[in-house]
Amino acid sequence: MDKSSRMAIVKSLEHLCSLGALTDEGKLSDPVGVQISHLPLEPLFAKAMLMSPSFKCSEEMLAAVAMLSVNRSFLLHRINLKRQIQGYVQGIGLELLSCEEDYSSFRRCLAASFFLIAACKQPDGTFRALASGQTVSIHPSLL
Repeated sequence: MDKSSRMAIVKSLEHLCSLGALTDEGKLSDPVGVQISHLPLEPLFAKAMLMSPSFKCSEEMLAAVAMLSVNRSFLLHRINLKRQIQGYVQGIGLELLSCEEDYSSFRRCLAASFFLIAACKQPDGTFRALASGQTVSIHPSLL
């Protein structure tokens, strides 16, 4: 395995700080950082799961995180992964709630959780990352 570049490590630490997972001293924050460390998910997905009960959409976020965590062709694996994530989520004491028909609540949770990777479509058809201002592209497999 290759050694990570210094810039990659700095970006990762900034990412964790933005999510509230680290203190100013670089230690795990309590409770957010500790809870994120207990979930076997990418930090962004773990933060989304942590935020979802406050938006009353943890069941919907659980499904979204499971779908985003595996290749689209592995439906059975996705279902098993959803059950596994649900076990971890319940293990750290998060309540599983559903927003039922209130999808605006789920959209607000998505926006609050995935702000680091959000982008806005520009008049010329390109996309600009909200966090950095960089021009970004959508992966062809998502179109």
